[in-house]
Amino acid sequence: MMKFIQFDVTRAETPYELMRQMAQLISQIGSPPLITLTGAAFLFYKASLSWLPFMAFVFFSVLLPLGFVVWLLQKGVIGDMHMKHQCDRIKPLIATCLCNAVGLVLISLFNNAVGLVQFAQVQCVIAILFLIITPWFKISLHSASAAILFALAVQWTPYVLSAMMMLMSICWSRIFLKRHTPLQVFAGCVLGGLTYFGFFY
Repeated sequence: MMKFIQFDVTRAETPYELMRQMAQLISQIGSPPLITLTGAAFLFYKASLSWLPFMAFVFFSVLLPLGFVVWLLQKGVIGDMHMKHQCDRIKPLIATCLCNAVGLVLISLFNNAVGLVQFAQVQCVIAILFLIITPWFKISLHSASAAILFALAVQWTPYVLSAMMMLMSICWSRIFLKRHTPLQVFAGCVLGGLTYFGFFY
C-alpha cells in the first residue's frame, strides 16, 4: 500500500523533525507525476486544448507509468515509491519511455495541440536520458521535473519568482532528505531546463 505523507506539527518535537516533515511534504507534492500533470494542465488551460489530447497525455505520461510503479511496489520488485536504489529505477524508466512514446504518437494526431506535443517530446527525451544516465549516476528526477515546470512558467507566465521558489523548495527537500546529493540535484535541474528550452525555443 502507498503511504501518504502526513504533516503533523504537534508531533514535531524538534525543529529538525519539523523541517523533515516539511521536506517530506514538499517532496511528495513535487513528485514527478504531479509536476508533469501540473505542466500538462497548465498547457491545456493556456492553449485552450480539447480534452482528448490532454487525457491521452495524462493517461500515457502520468497514469500508466505511475500505475506500473505501484504494481512493482506491490509485487516487491522495488523497495519504495522513491526508488532509492538506482537498479530500482530501470524498469520504471523503460516503461515510462514506452508509454511516453505511445502517448506522443497519439497526441501528434490531433490538430492544434502543438504545445502539448512539444511537452510530450520533452517527457520522452527526459525519460530516455534518465534511462541512459541512471546506471552510472543517480540524477534527480524530482529536480528535472521541477526545472521543466519552472521553464514553462518562465515562458508562459509572469510568476517567475513563485516558480523559482517552487524549484528551490523541491531541490532543498531532496537534499535535506538525503535522497540526492547537491550535484545530482543540480544535474537534474540543468538537464530538465535544457531539454525544455531545446524543444520550446
